[in-house]
Amino acid sequence: MLKTQVKKIFVAFLSIVFIVAAQSQDSGNDFSESGGDAPPLAYEEVKSIEGEKSQVTIKTNVRAAEIYLNGVFQGKSQLTINDLLPGTYSLTVRKSECEKKSFLIETKPGESYVFYAELLKVERK
Repeated sequence: MLKTQVKKIFVAFLSIVFIVAAQSQDSGNDFSESGGDAPPLAYEEVKSIEGEKSQVTIKTNVRAAEIYLNGVFQGKSQLTINDLLPGTYSLTVRKSECEKKSFLIETKPGESYVFYAELLKVERK
């Protein structure tokens, strides 16, 4: 009888974990890549665009830096991402000879943003 109760509790726990995980993916709020405590990154420019989605352009001070949104590789800088659902995203920018930087960015419907991330070169010994 105790085993049955433990199984039911475990199944209920797993169900809750899957529901929460699915909701965080749907809302674009998975901050695992940034550790959840990344500072916000202010946009350099914002313009109105047609539609309910948003657009972001990521610029960096180094060429071909890797761009990740919510831990998913998007491409290399300078990069524009179209048809992005409005919300808060974890933005990570990295390049092999530079220090990795993580930020939070927020987008609203019908707006196009330009963000600039500056990476610091790391001295290799």
